[in-house]
Amino acid sequence: MGIGRARSGCGAALVGNPSQILERLHRYMDMGIRAFILSGYPLIEECHYFAKLVLPHLPNVKLAELQGRLPKLQPMTPLTTGEIG
Repeated sequence: MGIGRARSGCGAALVGNPSQILERLHRYMDMGIRAFILSGYPLIEECHYFAKLVLPHLPNVKLAELQGRLPKLQPMTPLTTGEIG
């Protein structure tokens, strides 16, 4: 898709208005893709646009829950108990 000329590695560029971006992301999801690493140019401005205009319209899941990878018991760590040993 041309992004390889601007940066190395595997990637594809999605360019368009919010509804076009959503349509293209849904096409990827229809192919079975469930996780995305997204970035934009210029970074912070694109993040704000994406968060406001696209993200609220995407499905939201907990990947560990979807994959059946939740622990049977809550682990005892400072993050879960608030106690520092």
